[in-house]
Amino acid sequence: MKKIVFMGTPDIAVPSLKALVENGFDIPLVITQPDKPKGRGQAVQFPPVKEYALTAGLEVYQPILTVGGISCCFANHIFYTSFTSLSHMSKITGH
Repeated sequence: MKKIVFMGTPDIAVPSLKALVENGFDIPLVITQPDKPKGRGQAVQFPPVKEYALTAGLEVYQPILTVGGISCCFANHIFYTSFTSLSHMSKITGH
């Protein structure tokens, strides 16, 4: 089976990740934005994708954002394409 590295951060990305996990895909790594302070108390909170990934037992990587872009220990470039479609997800889940 092919390995999928999942990249996402907001709530809207969680259902896609959950569908992949529930359908048995091999996800060795989830890449998401760093934790950020939120609310009046500025308490640091995990991004929604990180919260789900940790409950699913997936490894999470949060690259350090720098002025020049993303600092990363395993690649020189990261290409990210965003595509969301119910018909696309139905092909993955069969629903």
